[in-house]
Amino acid sequence: MMLISLSYTSSPHYGLDKTFRFIAFIGLATISPFFLFKKRSDLWWFIAPFIVMMLLLNIDLITSGEENDRRVRALSANYLAFGRINGVALFFSLYLITQWKKPFVRLLLLASMALSLYGVVSAGGRGPLLATIATLALAFLLHQVGKINHSLRGDTTGLGLLDMLRSVGAIAMTGGAFVMAFLLAQRYFAQELARYQLALSGGGESIFTRISFARTALNTINSSEGLWGVGVGGFNALVERPDTAQGTYPHNMLLEIWVELGALVLIVFLIGINMTMLRCVFKSYTIFSAEIRLLVLLFVFAIVNALFSGNLNDNRFVFTFLAALEAFILLAHQYDT
Repeated sequence: MMLISLSYTSSPHYGLDKTFRFIAFIGLATISPFFLFKKRSDLWWFIAPFIVMMLLLNIDLITSGEENDRRVRALSANYLAFGRINGVALFFSLYLITQWKKPFVRLLLLASMALSLYGVVSAGGRGPLLATIATLALAFLLHQVGKINHSLRGDTTGLGLLDMLRSVGAIAMTGGAFVMAFLLAQRYFAQELARYQLALSGGGESIFTRISFARTALNTINSSEGLWGVGVGGFNALVERPDTAQGTYPHNMLLEIWVELGALVLIVFLIGINMTMLRCVFKSYTIFSAEIRLLVLLFVFAIVNALFSGNLNDNRFVFTFLAALEAFILLAHQYDT
């Protein structure tokens, strides 16, 4: 559909650049998991680079990080990439804690989680911070639902006072970790506050600019162009920006798909997501269940990010984690049968 829409887009240069980036980057990110993940240990090789990147980014930020236009930069990574990498590393560390039983290793992973929270807070990006909070809340909810399912099957282990105290303790530790992250990030927390003040003041990429973009997208969607879209990159022309490789977008991936590629493409995309999520909810897997839960959390983290910032190609994590989730569901089905 992106290739077809190039024939009628009002921003052909930006649209062509965007299309080929999508084919090259998103195509590879979507196909690769089906070839990379053949067993559980393959995921660990995927996890390690994120944790290493998180460590290097935060070390660079703490020792010699720079602020540019009130946005944190480290190792030349912009503030959004910095926040996303830290968020992904946080949930990878959380997964590894459930897999490793040695106290010393778990202590190191807890330290990794604390450093990741520091990075998310320090980044100055609203998307990564809100996505982290929402995904942590979902992780806690899934944990509680799992306990209820155990009780319904007659397994009452861990459902007494001690387990309640553990749950309260987990909430307190998570809240305390966020507080510690904010305190540790005081050097850059002033930049975080300035970033929010900038957004609310109407300066730069302000919240009012985002609302204006959303209003433009919604008005187009409600017109006759809502079915087929204005063509890939066409939103750039709607807001009267020059047709260059660095075009403008609605800063919301779902709105971007709808306004540029049309309602039909968005419906197909949402149906694909719902089919994957429904298989995770209504089918119990005897193997790879921990990996599937992890990838559900990572996909939620990526999709919440995509609702606040970045264009279709910037949010390749959405497609990567969705494809990885499908790959592990396929593996689980093969093992079960």
